Amino acid sequence: MSEIVVIWKDIPTSPWQEVVPSFVARVLEEVGKESGDIAVVMCSPEFIQELNRTFRGKDEPTDVLSFPDSEGGSRIQGDIVIAPEVVVHQAADWGVPAHEELLRVILHGLLHLSGMDHMSTDPSEPMLVYQEDILSRVKEEYRFEIRT
Repeated sequence: MSEIVVIWKDIPTSPWQEVVPSFVARVLEEVGKESGDIAVVMCSPEFIQELNRTFRGKDEPTDVLSFPDSEGGSRIQGDIVIAPEVVVHQAADWGVPAHEELLRVILHGLLHLSGMDHMSTDPSEPMLVYQEDILSRVKEEYRFEIRT
């Protein structure tokens, strides 16, 4: 049996956490994958910075990190770590709604868990094109307010 859970680390919970498991399930349906155990960890910028430094050698906060438990096949398993505060600031910088950016980074993390990757942040990267295609189809189903 598979499970999709949302874990809060060092930050208060939020009502929109209820949306996350159904969004993850919807994206998995879109990409033709089944869920294994997936944890979406919402954390502080300090916590994600520590992970970014430890696992990527980058001493700065980031929006999302993915840690796959396994790759390939029809099942996706692993952890997606997100710093909502970073996501909210990023959304403001890019002029997009915060909830849409949160959906985008969850989707981005799921694509990484499924084995996809990109070499740059160029929007023409195949993974990023695929990400935006999926997001454009499903984002209207998931509207909520996000504040940090």
